[in-house]
Amino acid sequence: MIVETSKFLFLLYSQQLALPLTQF
Repeated sequence: MIVETSKFLFLLYSQQLALPLTQF
């Protein structure tokens, strides 16, 4: 369960970082 949660949080965090990168 903890692994699944960490993967989900990692996906959200990566998407948050990807948004500013696509704007450049």
